[in-house]
Amino acid sequence: MAGVGVGGGTLSILLVLWRVFLYINHKTVRSRCCGHTAEVGIDVDSPPPPPPPPPALGGVSPFF
Repeated sequence: MAGVGVGGGTLSILLVLWRVFLYINHKTVRSRCCGHTAEVGIDVDSPPPPPPPPPALGGVSPFF
């Protein structure tokens, strides 16, 4: 029964982190202090697609 509590707690933490990520993604933060201006953009892109598999070797397995 303790495993269910740990799993539920972990899921809750992940859900909160996901909501924070969705909120801050594609945002721009600007700060002006002492006459200086700083601007930072937060933009997380999705990873590139995986490379295509190598071509087959004519039905011959390279592992045997």
